[in-house]
Amino acid sequence: MREVNGWWIVCGVLAFVLMLNLGLILSFLRSQAGRPKGLFRKSLGEMLNPWREEDEALDRLAKDVEALRDARRQDESDENE
Repeated sequence: MREVNGWWIVCGVLAFVLMLNLGLILSFLRSQAGRPKGLFRKSLGEMLNPWREEDEALDRLAKDVEALRDARRQDESDENE
């Protein structure tokens, strides 16, 4: 009979620890959802990639050049027909 009581105590302690951990995890997730964004998030992003705006501008320019080339090819194929 004493062995059965010992197992109930072990199960109770494990259940308590699991509930405590679940509560900690849920409270952490709740605090993360309500946390305001960092004040220096933008400046840190610029420090990590200072040429981001230039990269985006070059990507847009490359797309525009490709669109112009396609339009020119289309015009040339229309003239040849």
